[in-house]
Amino acid sequence: MIKGGMVHDMLDPLGMLYSLKQALRCKVRGLGLFAVPCNSFNWMSSSQHCGNFTHPWGNCEHVWVRDGNALASRSCLIILVLIARSCFWMTENPDRSHLANMPPLMHVMTIAEMLPLRIPWWWPQISLLAS
Repeated sequence: MIKGGMVHDMLDPLGMLYSLKQALRCKVRGLGLFAVPCNSFNWMSSSQHCGNFTHPWGNCEHVWVRDGNALASRSCLIILVLIARSCFWMTENPDRSHLANMPPLMHVMTIAEMLPLRIPWWWPQISLLAS
């Protein structure tokens, strides 16, 4: 038995293996949902994480920035496994987040054969407010 929930912590090697195991269990046309830490990429904490288009990894002197980068990168590995298994995936992060600038995610999004699509979550809400 693993103490402290490490089986669900993707920063821990065993937690990463468990996540890969879960991705391998996903059925064809299944869905993988990812929610990486907002504080490592969100515009509200940008003065501390210092991530931007030209410096996507941010200020790695902060442990929480390094952890966020590691989780985003590991999520991309799992996303590639899901793609190989003909599954869908989505990641949740605020629209003005710097997550889209992360090199591993940019690499995934440039795989033209999988028809990547980025959908901002606020579009439907604006159209509802306008009507």
